[in-house]
Amino acid sequence: MKLNPFKFTICISLFLLLYSCTDRKAMDCSMLQNGVFKLVSMSNQKEYIITRTSTCQVERNFGTNNDLKFDIKWTSPCDYILFNGRKISGNRKYKTNKTDTIYCRIINVDGNTHEVLTYKYNEVKQHRFKLQKVKVISKRL
Repeated sequence: MKLNPFKFTICISLFLLLYSCTDRKAMDCSMLQNGVFKLVSMSNQKEYIITRTSTCQVERNFGTNNDLKFDIKWTSPCDYILFNGRKISGNRKYKTNKTDTIYCRIINVDGNTHEVLTYKYNEVKQHRFKLQKVKVISKRL
């Protein structure tokens, strides 16, 4: 599916507007770069456990029992990209596309909980998630 340049411009404009409305200077995202996080999807109530280090992120979907692994690159203290996604276990099919890069921006931090706004370059729709840190881990996975 090709992205309409007009829709892409609108999407980026909205993203930048949201970015400018957050008080990112007051946020300390360093504690969110490593750890185990719990996410419950607002749309389907499925539970995910995310294990994140400075170099990769593993996502376990308890609804499908799939484990996906992404490489991670931190572009700023509160922004990162997930790329090179691949299934490492589970029965359900997972389409991998080397060009699928997920852009993530931490937009709010409240104690052990943080909100992340995500989007893909080739999609107009943005997704917003709340994650709760449940465990601190070492920097390598």
